[in-house]
Amino acid sequence: MLILASVTGAMAANDVTYYDGSALTGCNSEGIYLVSDYDGNQVQAFKAQSGDLIGSVLPSNGSYNLTNPDIFGPLGVSNTAVSGPNGIVIYNEVLYLVNQNIGTNYNGSVMAFAVPDGIKFGKVEASQLPFQRLFPDPIDVFAKYSPYAPRGLVIGGTGPALFVADAGPAGGFAGQVIVISPTPPYTFIGTVSTAGIPAAYDFSNALLGIGPQGLVIGPEDGLLYVTIKSFRGFSDFDNNFGAILRFDISILPGTFKDIFATTMGATDCSQFLHRPEGITWGPAKGLYKEKLLYVTGYTDVEQNTPSVNKEALGANDKILMYTPAGKCVDYFITEQADVLAQGLRTQTVAPIFGPKGDLYIPVSSIVNGPAANNFTGGYRKYTVPNANLFKQTAINNHTLDFETIVRPNLVGGPLAAPFYSTFGRSDPGTLEYLCLV
Repeated sequence: MLILASVTGAMAANDVTYYDGSALTGCNSEGIYLVSDYDGNQVQAFKAQSGDLIGSVLPSNGSYNLTNPDIFGPLGVSNTAVSGPNGIVIYNEVLYLVNQNIGTNYNGSVMAFAVPDGIKFGKVEASQLPFQRLFPDPIDVFAKYSPYAPRGLVIGGTGPALFVADAGPAGGFAGQVIVISPTPPYTFIGTVSTAGIPAAYDFSNALLGIGPQGLVIGPEDGLLYVTIKSFRGFSDFDNNFGAILRFDISILPGTFKDIFATTMGATDCSQFLHRPEGITWGPAKGLYKEKLLYVTGYTDVEQNTPSVNKEALGANDKILMYTPAGKCVDYFITEQADVLAQGLRTQTVAPIFGPKGDLYIPVSSIVNGPAANNFTGGYRKYTVPNANLFKQTAINNHTLDFETIVRPNLVGGPLAAPFYSTFGRSDPGTLEYLCLV
């Protein structure tokens, strides 16, 4: 498990701790977070507490003048712009970003950029942007290993290694989790084995077409957690299906271990684990003395239409909370009616914890109908209560108050469709927020 490499350089182990609910000075500092904007084709930097925009990390349409391939992508391809960025982490003062290359003839890729050391102290100025693109040496991998539609991204485990969730094409082809060395020469290690996965959950089965989406590494068990959904094409979603699989990555590229959570046969709040994507670890809360796993569960109805009745079972986007044993202990609805939604569904993709133990969530909505592919995005900050038994106390009717720290695009905000984000102190494997003390 990685603890220091992402944000602390040569600091000793006793200089770092994870946020545990206490008022640690390092956890209460401003903080900087980076947001990948899938529809806006850019990555932007913000101040965590205020949501003030610092600037664009990558030019929206600027040429990178590539003479070498991306870290992991088709050889000889010169990508001239970021198009469809998704998963994003920082490891050893390097920003890693997966890019789907939307609207091009090329598969997705993994990109790397140098970040200033001050990002872990919440000190990044506009003058330091954009970040410098790293140009890796040519690598001996074939284009066929390139991720088709990369989503989540984490770095950790033995080695460590870089794991990319490749959802695969929308037409029902196989998905995979690709494993790469995160340091030069960025060697292709392999794909996580799906041997032993029951057929109904096998994301490498082209007939089922279940694509891996989000990734995270367990802080205690060191296992790789992967969210999967039914992905048989845009006209044939199984809206009710979802699961979290675990893989043993002690020996790379990794093997299947078990099914951590599933909608199939669920009687607890796992029944709302519809088409899960974002997944992250957070601090222990209330009666739960262990760290909790936070996972997005999407609506089980028409994707772009929210329920009028916010209490309707399964009819709204949610954040589900799991114990390390796989028990779904509670959830809260993120689809409250606010200016962002404009009467439409508010989609939440990948939550992540930040300063003061607050949960930060990028949100977006499709406007002018789904065919328009026109998004309006913003960013929220939730203060998850430290109370006993959420349902009976702090979360009223499964909703939770939030602060909109980046205003919606429809009213002048800078984000179109923010999906993934990371802090300067986010662990690249567990995605937990690190504190310097």
